[in-house]
Amino acid sequence: MEPYDVFVLDLGLPQLDGLTVLQRWRAEGVTAPVLIPTARAASAAHPGRHTPVQPLLEGLLRVMRKVHATRPNGAAAVALTLAGDPAVVFAGEAQDLQEMAGNLLDNACKWARQRVQVTVRRDGQRLQLTVDDDGPGLRPEQCQQVLARGVRADERVPGSGLGLDIVREVAALYGGTLTLARAPQGGLRAALELPAVTND
Repeated sequence: MEPYDVFVLDLGLPQLDGLTVLQRWRAEGVTAPVLIPTARAASAAHPGRHTPVQPLLEGLLRVMRKVHATRPNGAAAVALTLAGDPAVVFAGEAQDLQEMAGNLLDNACKWARQRVQVTVRRDGQRLQLTVDDDGPGLRPEQCQQVLARGVRADERVPGSGLGLDIVREVAALYGGTLTLARAPQGGLRAALELPAVTND
């Protein structure tokens, strides 16, 4: 398997003990390869999958609060909040959404000063998931550069540089997009657009 930037297992299973391993790696200063079981092949074979977004995001936020409970230089833990439409449903596999949202959340938590805001809403047949942080953000030219595989904007924060490119690749399998811009808080906004289940 490939190295990833986020450690996310199936949130419905008791395997989250793996978080202890990740926390130990980080405490020892190890840039940990983090693995996510992916359902990319399954998602292509089963396009009718439906995944409620809010419970999945709530699970990811719980994971991130544990993973990022201890921060460099004794900084306070990041405040993670979730807002938007609780009824949004992703037209795809839960594991794929975990992979995309998990990478975005982990990246935001690494760079945030105090806050990370996650918002989800539906616009017709598309869902829009945004992850905003209040960190240093990126210059416009960097927003495109960091979407290239292995490119990192700053070497001071651990990571492989693969996370955002992986998110972009998985989103593209669903005809979706990942865009980066400046967040209202002054940091980075990562915006995912993906197909949504509609009952219209």
